[in-house]
Amino acid sequence: MIVSASRSRRRPAATPATLPTEPINTNRAEVTVVAEAGAPNRVTLYLDGTPSSHIDFDDPTHLEFKYMQWMAGIIDAWFPPKEAVRAMHLGAAGCTMARYVDATRPDSHQLALEVDAKLAQLVRQWFDLPRSPQLRIRVQDARVALEKSADVRWDVIIRDVFANSEVPLELTSSEAVTQAHRTLSAQGIYLANCADFPPLNLARREVATMRELFGKNMLIAAEPGVFSGRRHGNVIILAAKDGVRLRAVAAQIGRALRSTPIPARVLDGRELEVFTAGATPLRDRIGNLGPITKP
Repeated sequence: MIVSASRSRRRPAATPATLPTEPINTNRAEVTVVAEAGAPNRVTLYLDGTPSSHIDFDDPTHLEFKYMQWMAGIIDAWFPPKEAVRAMHLGAAGCTMARYVDATRPDSHQLALEVDAKLAQLVRQWFDLPRSPQLRIRVQDARVALEKSADVRWDVIIRDVFANSEVPLELTSSEAVTQAHRTLSAQGIYLANCADFPPLNLARREVATMRELFGKNMLIAAEPGVFSGRRHGNVIILAAKDGVRLRAVAAQIGRALRSTPIPARVLDGRELEVFTAGATPLRDRIGNLGPITKP
Protein backbone atom coordinates (compact mmCIF):
# COMPACT_ATOMS: atom_id res chain seq x y z
CA MET A 1 0.00 0.00 0.00
CA ILE A 2 1.39 3.38 -1.06
CA VAL A 3 0.14 6.53 0.68
CA SER A 4 0.33 9.13 -2.09
CA ALA A 5 -0.10 12.88 -2.19
CA SER A 6 -2.06 14.51 -5.01
CA ARG A 7 -1.53 18.11 -3.91
CA SER A 8 1.13 20.37 -5.34
CA ARG A 9 4.66 19.75 -4.17
CA ARG A 10 5.40 20.82 -0.58
CA ARG A 11 1.89 22.15 0.14
CA PRO A 12 0.61 20.79 3.47
CA ALA A 13 -2.94 19.57 3.84
CA ALA A 14 -2.96 21.12 7.32
CA THR A 15 -1.34 24.04 9.07
CA PRO A 16 0.15 24.01 12.58
CA ALA A 17 -2.92 25.86 13.84
CA THR A 18 -5.29 23.16 12.52
CA LEU A 19 -3.38 20.13 13.80
CA PRO A 20 -5.17 18.06 16.45
CA THR A 21 -4.54 19.01 20.06
CA GLU A 22 -5.77 15.71 21.52
CA PRO A 23 -4.16 12.26 21.18
CA ILE A 24 -5.21 10.09 18.25
CA ASN A 25 -5.08 6.32 18.24
CA THR A 26 -3.57 4.79 15.12
CA ASN A 27 -3.16 1.12 14.25
CA ARG A 28 -0.23 0.72 16.62
CA ALA A 29 0.23 3.79 18.81
CA GLU A 30 -1.24 6.83 20.47
CA VAL A 31 -0.14 9.84 18.45
CA THR A 32 0.15 13.37 19.83
CA VAL A 33 1.28 16.53 18.06
CA VAL A 34 2.71 19.27 20.29
CA ALA A 35 3.61 22.76 19.06
CA GLU A 36 6.92 24.19 20.24
CA ALA A 37 6.58 26.98 22.80
CA GLY A 38 7.35 30.30 21.12
CA ALA A 39 7.62 28.66 17.70
CA PRO A 40 4.13 27.53 16.65
CA ASN A 41 5.32 26.46 13.19
CA ARG A 42 7.50 23.80 14.78
CA VAL A 43 5.84 20.67 16.13
CA THR A 44 6.92 17.40 17.68
CA LEU A 45 5.20 14.14 16.86
CA TYR A 46 4.94 11.81 19.87
CA LEU A 47 4.25 8.08 19.62
CA ASP A 48 3.03 6.61 22.90
CA GLY A 49 4.54 9.59 24.71
CA THR A 50 7.99 9.29 23.11
CA PRO A 51 9.28 12.05 20.80
CA SER A 52 9.45 10.52 17.33
CA SER A 53 9.77 13.35 14.81
CA HIS A 54 10.19 17.12 14.80
CA ILE A 55 8.75 19.14 11.92
CA ASP A 56 9.52 22.75 11.04
CA PHE A 57 6.82 23.89 8.62
CA ASP A 58 8.91 26.90 7.56
CA ASP A 59 12.27 25.17 7.14
CA PRO A 60 12.58 21.47 6.26
CA THR A 61 16.36 21.72 6.75
CA HIS A 62 15.92 22.47 10.45
CA LEU A 63 16.65 19.29 12.40
CA GLU A 64 15.88 19.44 16.09
CA PHE A 65 17.03 15.95 17.07
CA LYS A 66 20.78 15.76 17.46
CA TYR A 67 21.13 12.30 15.93
CA MET A 68 19.38 13.54 12.79
CA GLN A 69 21.83 16.45 12.64
CA TRP A 70 24.64 13.89 12.70
CA MET A 71 23.01 11.81 9.96
CA ALA A 72 22.58 14.92 7.83
CA GLY A 73 26.23 15.82 8.37
CA ILE A 74 27.31 12.37 7.19
CA ILE A 75 25.08 12.47 4.09
CA ASP A 76 26.27 15.95 3.15
CA ALA A 77 29.91 14.97 3.56
CA TRP A 78 29.49 11.78 1.53
CA PHE A 79 27.60 13.11 -1.48
CA PRO A 80 28.40 16.27 -3.48
CA PRO A 81 26.16 19.26 -2.66
CA LYS A 82 22.66 19.09 -4.21
CA GLU A 83 23.36 15.71 -5.82
CA ALA A 84 20.13 13.72 -6.03
CA VAL A 85 20.11 10.39 -4.20
CA ARG A 86 17.92 7.32 -3.98
CA ALA A 87 17.07 6.95 -0.31
CA MET A 88 15.22 4.26 1.61
CA HIS A 89 13.96 5.09 5.10
CA LEU A 90 13.33 2.12 7.38
CA GLY A 91 10.83 3.81 9.65
CA ALA A 92 8.86 6.82 8.42
CA ALA A 93 6.96 8.49 11.30
CA GLY A 94 6.93 12.21 10.39
CA CYS A 95 9.47 11.81 7.54
CA THR A 96 11.78 14.47 8.96
CA MET A 97 14.91 13.14 7.27
CA ALA A 98 13.04 12.65 4.00
CA ARG A 99 12.00 16.32 4.07
CA TYR A 100 15.63 17.29 4.69
CA VAL A 101 16.96 15.19 1.82
CA ASP A 102 14.32 16.55 -0.53
CA ALA A 103 15.09 20.16 0.42
CA THR A 104 18.86 19.82 0.12
CA ARG A 105 18.96 17.37 -2.81
CA PRO A 106 16.19 18.21 -5.28
CA ASP A 107 15.01 15.44 -7.60
CA SER A 108 15.95 12.74 -5.11
CA HIS A 109 13.68 9.70 -5.10
CA GLN A 110 12.83 8.36 -1.66
CA LEU A 111 10.85 5.50 -0.17
CA ALA A 112 9.74 5.58 3.47
CA LEU A 113 8.52 2.38 5.13
CA GLU A 114 5.87 2.67 7.82
CA VAL A 115 4.10 -0.34 9.29
CA ASP A 116 1.32 1.79 10.84
CA ALA A 117 -1.14 2.50 8.02
CA LYS A 118 -3.13 5.17 9.84
CA LEU A 119 0.01 6.98 10.94
CA ALA A 120 1.25 7.03 7.34
CA GLN A 121 -2.05 8.51 6.22
CA LEU A 122 -2.05 11.15 8.96
CA VAL A 123 1.45 12.45 8.31
CA ARG A 124 0.57 12.79 4.63
CA GLN A 125 -2.40 14.93 5.68
CA TRP A 126 -0.59 16.95 8.33
CA PHE A 127 2.90 17.69 7.07
CA ASP A 128 4.31 19.29 3.93
CA LEU A 129 5.82 16.12 2.53
CA PRO A 130 7.13 15.82 -1.03
CA ARG A 131 4.64 14.05 -3.23
CA SER A 132 5.29 10.81 -5.09
CA PRO A 133 7.60 9.94 -6.82
CA GLN A 134 9.89 12.27 -4.86
CA LEU A 135 8.67 10.57 -1.68
CA ARG A 136 6.60 7.43 -1.52
CA ILE A 137 5.33 6.20 1.85
CA ARG A 138 4.75 2.47 1.73
CA VAL A 139 2.79 0.67 4.43
CA GLN A 140 5.00 -2.38 4.85
CA ASP A 141 7.24 -4.08 7.36
CA ALA A 142 10.76 -2.70 6.95
CA ARG A 143 12.46 -6.11 6.94
CA VAL A 144 10.07 -7.39 4.28
CA ALA A 145 10.75 -4.28 2.19
CA LEU A 146 14.49 -4.86 2.46
CA GLU A 147 14.15 -8.45 1.32
CA LYS A 148 11.99 -7.50 -1.66
CA SER A 149 14.15 -4.57 -2.77
CA ALA A 150 16.20 -4.88 -5.94
CA ASP A 151 19.98 -5.27 -5.86
CA VAL A 152 22.11 -2.07 -5.78
CA ARG A 153 18.90 0.01 -5.62
CA TRP A 154 19.68 2.60 -2.93
CA ASP A 155 22.37 5.23 -2.36
CA VAL A 156 21.31 5.75 1.26
CA ILE A 157 19.46 3.48 3.67
CA ILE A 158 18.46 5.14 6.94
CA ARG A 159 17.33 2.81 9.72
CA ASP A 160 15.36 4.63 12.38
CA VAL A 161 12.84 2.07 13.60
CA PHE A 162 11.80 1.52 17.19
CA ALA A 163 9.18 -0.67 18.84
CA ASN A 164 8.78 -0.17 22.58
CA SER A 165 11.94 1.98 22.55
CA GLU A 166 14.02 -0.78 20.95
CA VAL A 167 15.07 -1.57 17.40
CA PRO A 168 13.42 -4.87 16.41
CA LEU A 169 15.89 -7.74 16.26
CA GLU A 170 14.86 -8.52 12.71
CA LEU A 171 16.41 -5.20 11.65
CA THR A 172 19.66 -5.53 13.63
CA SER A 173 20.54 -9.11 12.74
CA SER A 174 23.20 -10.20 10.27
CA GLU A 175 20.42 -11.44 7.99
CA ALA A 176 18.96 -7.91 7.83
CA VAL A 177 22.39 -6.34 7.31
CA THR A 178 23.00 -8.79 4.45
CA GLN A 179 19.86 -7.50 2.75
CA ALA A 180 20.86 -3.87 3.30
CA HIS A 181 24.32 -4.52 1.87
CA ARG A 182 22.80 -6.25 -1.17
CA THR A 183 20.45 -3.37 -1.97
CA LEU A 184 23.05 -0.58 -1.63
CA SER A 185 24.71 0.91 -4.69
CA ALA A 186 28.50 0.74 -5.05
CA GLN A 187 28.76 4.19 -3.43
CA GLY A 188 25.93 3.50 -1.02
CA ILE A 189 25.89 4.06 2.74
CA TYR A 190 23.87 2.48 5.53
CA LEU A 191 23.02 4.74 8.48
CA ALA A 192 21.60 3.06 11.58
CA ASN A 193 20.30 4.75 14.71
CA CYS A 194 21.05 2.65 17.78
CA ALA A 195 19.72 3.84 21.14
CA ASP A 196 21.75 2.21 23.90
CA PHE A 197 22.71 2.28 27.56
CA PRO A 198 26.12 1.89 29.23
CA PRO A 199 28.18 -0.16 28.61
CA LEU A 200 26.81 0.01 25.03
CA ASN A 201 26.59 -3.75 24.58
CA LEU A 202 23.96 -3.44 21.88
CA ALA A 203 25.94 -0.87 19.89
CA ARG A 204 29.03 -3.07 20.10
CA ARG A 205 27.12 -6.07 18.81
CA GLU A 206 25.53 -4.03 16.03
CA VAL A 207 28.97 -2.90 14.87
CA ALA A 208 30.24 -6.48 15.05
CA THR A 209 27.26 -7.59 12.96
CA MET A 210 27.81 -4.98 10.26
CA ARG A 211 31.53 -5.68 10.10
CA GLU A 212 30.72 -9.14 8.75
CA LEU A 213 29.42 -7.50 5.56
CA PHE A 214 31.12 -4.10 5.44
CA GLY A 215 34.48 -5.02 6.95
CA LYS A 216 36.40 -2.02 8.27
CA ASN A 217 34.40 0.46 6.17
CA MET A 218 32.59 1.81 9.19
CA LEU A 219 32.52 4.58 11.76
CA ILE A 220 30.22 5.44 14.64
CA ALA A 221 29.23 8.71 16.27
CA ALA A 222 27.75 9.66 19.65
CA GLU A 223 28.06 12.25 22.36
CA PRO A 224 31.34 11.89 24.28
CA GLY A 225 29.36 11.19 27.46
CA VAL A 226 27.70 8.20 25.81
CA PHE A 227 31.05 6.68 24.86
CA SER A 228 32.45 7.30 28.34
CA GLY A 229 29.51 5.55 29.98
CA ARG A 230 28.13 8.60 31.76
CA ARG A 231 24.74 8.47 30.05
CA HIS A 232 22.57 6.59 27.58
CA GLY A 233 21.92 7.99 24.13
CA ASN A 234 21.95 7.54 20.38
CA VAL A 235 24.84 5.91 18.55
CA ILE A 236 24.84 6.48 14.79
CA ILE A 237 26.52 3.71 12.81
CA LEU A 238 27.79 4.40 9.30
CA ALA A 239 28.63 1.42 7.09
CA ALA A 240 29.87 1.98 3.54
CA LYS A 241 30.59 -0.24 0.57
CA ASP A 242 33.38 2.03 -0.66
CA GLY A 243 36.25 2.08 1.81
CA VAL A 244 38.31 4.45 -0.34
CA ARG A 245 35.52 7.01 -0.26
CA LEU A 246 35.11 6.59 3.48
CA ARG A 247 38.79 7.25 4.13
CA ALA A 248 38.61 10.32 1.91
CA VAL A 249 35.69 11.91 3.78
CA ALA A 250 36.15 10.57 7.34
CA ALA A 251 37.91 13.74 8.51
CA GLN A 252 35.22 15.89 6.92
CA ILE A 253 32.53 13.86 8.67
CA GLY A 254 34.35 14.31 11.97
CA ARG A 255 34.51 18.09 11.52
CA ALA A 256 30.86 18.29 10.52
CA LEU A 257 29.69 16.31 13.54
CA ARG A 258 31.85 18.27 15.95
CA SER A 259 30.31 21.51 14.66
CA THR A 260 26.68 20.58 15.38
CA PRO A 261 24.90 22.26 18.33
CA ILE A 262 25.48 19.10 20.37
CA PRO A 263 28.84 17.83 19.09
CA ALA A 264 29.46 14.16 18.45
CA ARG A 265 32.63 12.19 18.79
CA VAL A 266 33.53 9.85 15.93
CA LEU A 267 35.20 6.46 16.36
CA ASP A 268 36.80 4.70 13.42
CA GLY A 269 39.88 2.66 12.60
CA ARG A 270 41.71 1.32 15.63
CA GLU A 271 39.35 3.01 18.10
CA LEU A 272 36.39 1.24 16.54
CA GLU A 273 38.20 -2.10 16.65
CA VAL A 274 38.82 -1.64 20.37
CA PHE A 275 35.18 -0.62 20.88
CA THR A 276 33.95 -3.79 19.16
CA ALA A 277 36.46 -6.25 20.63
CA GLY A 278 34.75 -9.38 21.98
CA ALA A 279 31.27 -8.45 20.72
CA THR A 280 29.29 -11.20 19.00
CA PRO A 281 27.12 -10.55 15.94
CA LEU A 282 23.34 -10.58 16.20
CA ARG A 283 21.31 -13.30 14.46
CA ASP A 284 17.65 -13.67 13.61
CA ARG A 285 17.19 -16.54 16.03
CA ILE A 286 16.20 -15.14 19.40
CA GLY A 287 18.20 -17.79 21.21
CA ASN A 288 21.43 -16.32 19.84
CA LEU A 289 20.67 -12.80 20.97
CA GLY A 290 22.14 -13.16 24.44
CA PRO A 291 21.83 -10.65 27.26
CA ILE A 292 21.91 -6.93 26.47
CA THR A 293 22.59 -5.06 29.69
CA LYS A 294 20.30 -2.16 30.57
CA PRO A 295 20.00 -0.25 33.82
